[in-house]
Parts: sequence; structure tokens; C-alpha cells
Amino acid sequence: MELGLVYSQISFETKELMRAAAEEGMALAKINDNELQLSLGENTPTFPQCTLMRSISHSHGLYVSEYIEYLQKTSINSAAAIRICGDKALCSMHLAKARIPSPKTFLSFSSQMAQSAMDSLSYPCVVKPVIGSWGRLVHKINDSDAARAVLEYKEHLSNPMHKVYYTQAYVEKPGRDIRAFMCGGEIAGAIYRTSENGDFRTNHHLGSCVSPCPVSSELSDICGHVAQLFGNEQILGIDLIESSEGLLVVEVNSTPEFAGCQKATGIDIAKKTVQHAMRIAKN
Repeated sequence: MELGLVYSQISFETKELMRAAAEEGMALAKINDNELQLSLGENTPTFPQCTLMRSISHSHGLYVSEYIEYLQKTSINSAAAIRICGDKALCSMHLAKARIPSPKTFLSFSSQMAQSAMDSLSYPCVVKPVIGSWGRLVHKINDSDAARAVLEYKEHLSNPMHKVYYTQAYVEKPGRDIRAFMCGGEIAGAIYRTSENGDFRTNHHLGSCVSPCPVSSELSDICGHVAQLFGNEQILGIDLIESSEGLLVVEVNSTPEFAGCQKATGIDIAKKTVQHAMRIAKN
């Protein structure tokens, strides 16, 4: 049996997945998405029956996973999961439809309506790009003057996706958030991400401190419900915050980085990922 691994660069996660596959005795087809040429019809490239997706680019990952499924093979994550998780607006809609607790969210298509949404949420609130990662261009808006300044700035950005305004209520949290790593319907590991520089964003990429997070029944239940949205077969990174009303799901990531989790917990997330893919490949 052979497992595919689509990647964009040799990152920590890529190296660890290669190492884990070797330790599991799994042959691994290494596929750099920057070197792919996907033919429609004749002369299609060869993919294994099951392929792990680790593309950095949302668009690369989406098109390659769609292509793998076009070949009637298995992509982990699926194209549907990558499409939904890669767009915060779509993800929030799916969470709301499933009644999974999340911060109050508005979606607007003009700066005037975005300003109205921020005013109705009250301040502070948070505005995010619908597509993006690592906390980039995520702003905490403290008052209406700051809202107008950020909206004017976004109006002059060339990417039309910046004219899709995604606004969330700001939720007070204890200086940290939770990242849970899901392999199918089970939590493989969880960490706290704590900001040490006063930044309200707690992304590990921005230098937050990571520490083990115990898997409570509440965390297990809410993450299990999120996994069910995607058929209990995907590899997901679920970001949650601790609020006065309980845990809230903020985002769901379809290509979660796990360097921080392996370091903080000692759990071999790479091996759990490969073992999960092997189980799916055998079915």
C-alpha cells in the first residue's frame, strides 16, 4: 500500500509525516504541488489511492484535492472540507447550522454595512479576512473611529475578497485559546496558546507560548460535533476560546500545523495522522 503526501515546502510537519510514514512501514509518494501539471482527460498524473493534503496555499490544496476526487481517489482532507474550512464565512455558516457555539458573526459586502455590523456588535469587535491564516490582517476594533479607519484601508486593497467583511463579536478570554487536533472523530492532542506580548491573537505563528490542554468532556463533545460535520474522517485543527458561557468554536483549520502540539504534549501527532490515513486507505 502507498500513501500520497501533497506539500508545498519541506516544513516541520512535512518532515514529521515522512518520518512517521517510514516508521509505520508505509510507502510514501511525495508530491510537490508547485511541480504538478494536472491534465484533464488523457495523460493524467498518477496519484495513490489515498493522499494526505499539506498544501500551504488554500487554492492549491482545493484544486489538487478536487482533482484527486475527479480521479475517484481519496483526498484527506476532502475537497469539501478544504473549501469550507478555508473560508471563514462558509465555516461559520456550517457551525451555525449545526448549532455549534461560536461568537456572534456578521457578513457584509459594503463598508457601510460592515460599519453598521460593528456598531451593532458594540466595541471591541474583531474583523478578519474570510480567507487567510496565521492571524494576518485580523484586527481588534476598539471604537467606531478605528472601525472607519480599518474599513477605509480595506476599501483600497486590490483583492476583491477584502470587500467581503467578516465581523465577529470580541469575546473576553483568559489570555489564551485552545487548539484541538482531530484525527477523524477523536482528539489526538490539545494545547493552550497563550499570548505573551499583549496581542489578543494567540496564533503560535505569532510567537504565543504553548502548553498542554487537558481534554475535558466539554472539549471532547464540542470537537466531536465539529468532526461530525465533516463525516468523522478529516484531519482538523479546531480553535476554541473559553468564555463565560462555555467553549466557543472560533475557526476550523483543514491543514493544521502541529509543531507546537508535539513539542508541548509529547504526543506524536504526525504518527496519529499517518495511522488515521492508513485506516481510511484500507477501507
